[in-house]
Amino acid sequence: MRVGWLVEPGFGPVDPEVAATVQAAAEALQSTGAIVEPVRIPALEKDFAVDVFNALQVMEIKPAFADFFRGYDALLTAVLPIPAHEHGATEFVINGQTVPATFIQGATVPLNLTGLLGLSMRFGTSSEGLPIGVQLVSAWLAESTVLHLAAQLETLSPVRDLHPDL
Repeated sequence: MRVGWLVEPGFGPVDPEVAATVQAAAEALQSTGAIVEPVRIPALEKDFAVDVFNALQVMEIKPAFADFFRGYDALLTAVLPIPAHEHGATEFVINGQTVPATFIQGATVPLNLTGLLGLSMRFGTSSEGLPIGVQLVSAWLAESTVLHLAAQLETLSPVRDLHPDL
């Protein structure tokens, strides 16, 4: 398997703990024998993804993902650029940059609107004890790729044995 992982700059600023969690997940996948390397997808860096999609320019990003998946089996990235957060917040400060609440959709909206396959899972915990998720994305019709990599990642997850108190 060949996996590219991405934190910044493709989806904008990302909390350092979230970035570290994505990197830890990348290193965990690499330990299974996968070829894992940091990547950039220039089309995601041009404009903030949610703004692009709100302007109905979805068709411009599909070829960028198609190009990416010619060289990689999967993309590993954060689900959100921050750990879990309180409901109802209207803005967040990420790495010193204030962003509107809609910003945190930046890593999921492109996948949803282009029909790419994605699977999210908790892979870490912030210093405040909040969950941090990563997502695995694969090309269209490649469900087995995402499920295979997620199964491997789950066995290596530092939070795999966490269970809610009853």
